[in-house]
Amino acid sequence: MELILAVVAGALLLPVLIFIAAATRLAAARREQRFAAMRLVGATPRQVSVIATVEASVAATSGVAGGFGLFFLLRSPLAAVPFTGQPFFPATSGCTSPTS
Repeated sequence: MELILAVVAGALLLPVLIFIAAATRLAAARREQRFAAMRLVGATPRQVSVIATVEASVAATSGVAGGFGLFFLLRSPLAAVPFTGQPFFPATSGCTSPTS
């Protein structure tokens, strides 16, 4: 059963990874065009670097915040799904330590 779930998870994850790779490639090409346009209108390489750093930092921060939000939002509902028949949280099994 676990092998089947692993194969299904991989099959579902592969198209998402391909989509992310394609979107990243397209975004990188567009970003290079924007940076070239900024250099053409007189931006220094340092200004372009600062803009790229701020852009990446904002994207990373919003991604982390969104990830934590989704984690806490979906944690309990997904833990209730009986994939293996065992509880996912130690508190739901009645034991508090892995040795008992």
